[in-house]
Amino acid sequence: MAGGVSGHSQVCAAAAAIAALLLICAPRAQALEDPTRPPASLGRSGAARSPASDLVLQSVIIFESGSAALINGELVQLGARFGNARLVKVSESEVELLIGNARRTLALFPGVDKRRAIRGNDGGVR
Repeated sequence: MAGGVSGHSQVCAAAAAIAALLLICAPRAQALEDPTRPPASLGRSGAARSPASDLVLQSVIIFESGSAALINGELVQLGARFGNARLVKVSESEVELLIGNARRTLALFPGVDKRRAIRGNDGGVR
């Protein structure tokens, strides 16, 4: 093609323009928090903190030979001690710690209130 732009050059130019347009229009990625990440207070130097304060249940592990929980980044077996607390119960969504004579429940999803759905006579869920 004398005096003109070749077809290959036009395709390359169009592809470059589309790529530039996509980069300009692409939404910025939002940083997502990792729910299994230990709390920010874990590992900070300074005054010793009580294990009973600022406890975060990150995961529960239930298997045939026993159960465990990941609390503040530390794996705690059922019956084992975690600071001045003892892990006394593990369920699918929460654990129970015994601290002295007091029991403290840690929920895996503390803001979620699970309830059974109630079906009405019309078949709808209430």
